[in-house]
Amino acid sequence: MKVFRKLPLRRQREFMRSGEGMTVRTHLDKVYGELELSLGWGVLLMKGITHPGCVRLYAIFDEAHQNGKIYAVLENPGCASQHVPGGQVMDWDEVKCRFFAVGMAAQEADASGLIPEEKMKVYLSDLLEALSYLHAVAMVAHRDVKPQNLLLGPALGMDEDHLVHGTEGTYPFFSPEMCQTGYVGHDGRKADMWATGVCVWAFLLGTLPFHHEDGRGHPWCGG
Repeated sequence: MKVFRKLPLRRQREFMRSGEGMTVRTHLDKVYGELELSLGWGVLLMKGITHPGCVRLYAIFDEAHQNGKIYAVLENPGCASQHVPGGQVMDWDEVKCRFFAVGMAAQEADASGLIPEEKMKVYLSDLLEALSYLHAVAMVAHRDVKPQNLLLGPALGMDEDHLVHGTEGTYPFFSPEMCQTGYVGHDGRKADMWATGVCVWAFLLGTLPFHHEDGRGHPWCGG
């Protein structure tokens, strides 16, 4: 079960595309947007995913209190990789502006809290196998590949051209075509692979590959 705490999510903000520009929304807005999809056909889509590297979503429960919790009932159908039952691989330090290994991954991290290259190869192999299944068999784009959730995220079905419309996800992991002027849609497979490359950078270096000092006020310290 994944638990979302409303108060800290409401305090966290991020950029998202709106028309020709960017707007700011809270992480709680993002979660509710994803759950709105899941409460419709998204739950049926997630139930239909039966790959050992993918987590299945069964139900969602939302406490009425504005500072309550949201519960997502999940099941991992026998994933052979250690990084799913051990929780997320890395988390983000907003003060130091860097990633660090957590959970089971922290036990194998180096002194700087980074993922060793040999272990990174295992995580990357698992992730690529799962994405291959999602893209080719389930016709689904993950849309939010990042170290904190890897195989958890606002998955969305793709059309026959593998296009998705809307830039859900996490801004520093967006592919270039998701940020261009006149955006009308993008190839979900290519965007997932771009985000996977950013994850590899984060595993090994603990930072984001694209950074600008003008973004220091952003929760991700740039992007």
